[in-house]
Amino acid sequence: MAKNKKISRKELLSQQDEFLTYSAKLLQYAAQHKKQLAAALGVLFAVGIAVSGFQYFSAQNEKKAFALVAQHHHRYETLASQQSGAEAYRAVEKDFKAIIDDYSGTRAARIAALMLANISYQGGDYDTAIALYGQNMKAFEHDPAIQSLMLSNLGYCQEAKKEYEAAAQHFDQIVQGNRFIMKDDALFSLARVYDGMGAKEKRLAALNRLVSDYKDSIYHDVARELVAGLK
Repeated sequence: MAKNKKISRKELLSQQDEFLTYSAKLLQYAAQHKKQLAAALGVLFAVGIAVSGFQYFSAQNEKKAFALVAQHHHRYETLASQQSGAEAYRAVEKDFKAIIDDYSGTRAARIAALMLANISYQGGDYDTAIALYGQNMKAFEHDPAIQSLMLSNLGYCQEAKKEYEAAAQHFDQIVQGNRFIMKDDALFSLARVYDGMGAKEKRLAALNRLVSDYKDSIYHDVARELVAGLK
């Protein structure tokens, strides 16, 4: 069971890397193909120049920030392949925090915060991860896939701290939300958390729903065996 979950989460984290690369390319393209504002007279001309300058500055800031995010994330991946997650996390923590502070308000800073939350989680610093996920949840309200991952990781962090009721609330939020993904993962996690809480009926209900509604899930066969064992 642990092996399946780990593989699934690695695949989800790789989707974030693809999202980061795609976003960086979009910003780079926008900066390189920016149209010139038409000249105007008086106040309109001054306003046009000011707006153009702000957009250019913003795009340049985003490009610099995304480049730093990619650089430090690559360094983290390299370190994580050579040492423990906790050691790799401590090695890059200050770098990601610097991006978040120096480029506050940019999309890149929000991505950096999300990555640092994931790295904190992998490094066992659950309190920092919980704080970062909570602080940045609203920033990704238009990205249900990313919010699903954030809610799931919040649940995992709280489960690791044995805060089962809080963990169950976040997993259940994924299950009940119409726009969220990873519902099968959330149901399986709910069953595990309910087991930790000693809530046998809720555990069985979560497993039954997983078996009946998500027949293609990697958790399906395991859930079915668990249900059979509970009857």
